[in-house]
Amino acid sequence: MTSLTARPGAGAQVRGRGSGANNIEKQIMGVPARIMRPCLLLVAAAVGLTLFGLVMIYSASSVEAMSEQGDAAFYVKRQALFIVAGLVLAAGAAKADYHKLCSKNGLAAMGLVIIGMLVVVRVAGSGANGATRWLEVGPLRLQPSEFAKVFVLLAASGTAAEFFAERTIDQTTFVKRLALYVALPVLLIVVQPDKGTAGIICLLVFVIAYDAGFDRDILIKFAMLVAVVGLVYSLRDDYSRQRVLTMFNPWSDEWGNGYQLTRGFMAFGSGGLTGVGLGMSRMKYSYLPEAHNDFVFAIVGEELGLVGTLAVLAAFAFLAVQALDVARNASDHEGRLIAVGGVTLLLAQLFLNVFGVLGLFPLSGKPLPFISYGGSSIMSCLLIVGVIVNVWLQ
Repeated sequence: MTSLTARPGAGAQVRGRGSGANNIEKQIMGVPARIMRPCLLLVAAAVGLTLFGLVMIYSASSVEAMSEQGDAAFYVKRQALFIVAGLVLAAGAAKADYHKLCSKNGLAAMGLVIIGMLVVVRVAGSGANGATRWLEVGPLRLQPSEFAKVFVLLAASGTAAEFFAERTIDQTTFVKRLALYVALPVLLIVVQPDKGTAGIICLLVFVIAYDAGFDRDILIKFAMLVAVVGLVYSLRDDYSRQRVLTMFNPWSDEWGNGYQLTRGFMAFGSGGLTGVGLGMSRMKYSYLPEAHNDFVFAIVGEELGLVGTLAVLAAFAFLAVQALDVARNASDHEGRLIAVGGVTLLLAQLFLNVFGVLGLFPLSGKPLPFISYGGSSIMSCLLIVGVIVNVWLQ
């Protein structure tokens, strides 16, 4: 396992290459600037992407919002409210001690809420296209599977650290926790069905297990088995099978199943290198479905061109580097796994969305993190950032 470098304590003096005052790094609130920098840059990247998302949501949705709601800023106003709620959740997650969140009592309390929500969705949830994924509470429409990702992140990280690194739980407890806090939520998400989120969580568990020191040969064989089972399950129903076939040749059914994907291609194509200009998209005029949601990346490509899309990917890469730096400086294995798992969740959803819009992977319906419209999505993304910040604060 990779060794950890403990973070210097508050007020610690960091030695430089020379002597005297110049050898002591500038400190903020008693913490060396070089240690604080990754956390601040991580937060800055998340805030920047979120604000950029508000701009793109307004640009992509203004026409539809004016036509259907009589207010061009309808969707961006709602997104702003969800961002405020997400910031509150993120602040709470950053302030709480992740050791307590991952403890036996912490996981039991969170598990009761998350699993309960997933059960209610199955019984009395709402949905579309044969999928039941949302809970409607008054004017709010929440997707519990988005929050289940964060719960599984904490549960898998804490359980793996206790079993592999700290040796504080036995194998029976290890298996019980995985069954209750990992396997059960994934199963409840699969039957909604929400194969995209289930796949992201499976990748998360694989990364955590790999980093924690699980037997690599067994892990890889098990991952291959899960991939095969997932593929077979995806191909068993007409809706998912058609998405796979559409990916290979969307133009064969341009006005049917391939309509959304081909219009996304047209958006990218018309954007060229530098785009047609912010707010000047033509595809948002009811040509491209879900322009402010699943396909907002195509609008970025149309309005800001190849340069804009690469800038978005660069911003995510920057965020990932800072999160991994937080993981490298984590004070224990539990914190390291949480930080590594958190960035895995964000990047997995990023590539699932981008590859789907580019026709390199079947469409999953997963939004672009921080940028797409969606209350549950933005709240869960900010919550993940809050949890990673928690690791740094500890």
